[in-house]
Amino acid sequence: MRIVLTLMFTCLLQCRSADEIRLEQNAREHYGVDFSRLQTYLSRAPVATAFDFPLCRDGVHGCYDAQPFGVSEHLGEDWNRAGNNKDLGSPVYAIADGVVVFAADIGNGWGKVLRIVHRLPENSPYPYVESLYAHFTQMLPQAGDVVRRGDKIGTLGTAGGIYEAHLHLELRHVIALPVGGGYGSDQTGYLEPKKFIRAHR
Repeated sequence: MRIVLTLMFTCLLQCRSADEIRLEQNAREHYGVDFSRLQTYLSRAPVATAFDFPLCRDGVHGCYDAQPFGVSEHLGEDWNRAGNNKDLGSPVYAIADGVVVFAADIGNGWGKVLRIVHRLPENSPYPYVESLYAHFTQMLPQAGDVVRRGDKIGTLGTAGGIYEAHLHLELRHVIALPVGGGYGSDQTGYLEPKKFIRAHR
């Protein structure tokens, strides 16, 4: 009996669910941090009670989505203020309160990528959503920084001259997924940014 109780107590301290194991592996592979560091980040994440758009915060005046979610299997949205690189260097804003879990130049058509985890209120269908921003010219926060809705987090870029200036924005309800390719028929874990933001203004 004592052995069984000891094993049960040990498991309470050390055993983890399949979801926790997956999150630990993904945090290491896709954020470049160990699980304890990710837990520290998440513990600092403020509750995101409202969301805005990343360029023109009202999402209406002067900004547009040049390639919407789902069109040609696009897993994000490509936001602009103006075409032909006229908006190069325009400010990009955090869409909601959150904590930065990844900030690096990964090249390969992505350029500078910022990933922010937003803690949702308790009555939400998901505990967190993650916003992924790509192609910055300048990226301001670092991993571990807390950001607030409307904070300037960088400037619109071209991924090192690969594209015309725009912001690639993805929204995921499963955190620590791989960056991916930006396109794909499998939308598991992804949300349509415009639809989610409009529903959570």
